[in-house]
Amino acid sequence: METIGRYLPWGKYTISPSGALSVFGGEAGAFVVANQPKPEYAMSAEVAKKHEGWTIHSSQANYMQESYILPTWLIYALWDQEFYHVRDLEAEPLG
Repeated sequence: METIGRYLPWGKYTISPSGALSVFGGEAGAFVVANQPKPEYAMSAEVAKKHEGWTIHSSQANYMQESYILPTWLIYALWDQEFYHVRDLEAEPLG
């Protein structure tokens, strides 16, 4: 496969868990589910690192709690995988 510059011609998107967003995400979650591509890959998430990340970024410290009904610790207890969609930019260029 040819590269674009030094990069492979793929785009990787992090996908939110559709089931959880449908149930707990309200209007914003329903919008995301309706508009995001289906995930093709999943891998184990480091839940402790997610907690640490939200704590470090103080501007977003309460984002999960304010955006969803459930407390952050419970969201991450349920959401223990990262989901991804990979797009072939040669076959489907952006724009």
